[in-house]
Amino acid sequence: MTLKGAKGAKGRCDRLFSEIVRARGTCEGPGHWRGRVVVHTRQLQCCHIMSRTFSATRTDEANALCMCAYCHFYFTAHPVEWTEFIISKIGRAAYELLYQKAHTPTKVNWVQESVRLKARKTEVCG
Repeated sequence: MTLKGAKGAKGRCDRLFSEIVRARGTCEGPGHWRGRVVVHTRQLQCCHIMSRTFSATRTDEANALCMCAYCHFYFTAHPVEWTEFIISKIGRAAYELLYQKAHTPTKVNWVQESVRLKARKTEVCG
């Protein structure tokens, strides 16, 4: 089974946003596994804090971390640990603000958002 992404302007936004987040260049995961310090820089992915389901935070840089595939997969399978990790990383207040923003019904103009993200990508990636 193949998962299909969004199409059109929304799909462009997803691709641009992912490139912006992955440009951070290293995994923002815990940085340690089995007692060893680890810096992952391969197979980087855009990892949303609040689900992409929520339009209000789908392309909010505060709502995403750059993570290696291993860390992303691990936290996807361990939601309790994910929430604990995020609160330790950004703080409870920031987490609650993201939660509130995500759950606020929002209509996004994906064409305008793709223009904004394209400019942001140029700013971040050159």
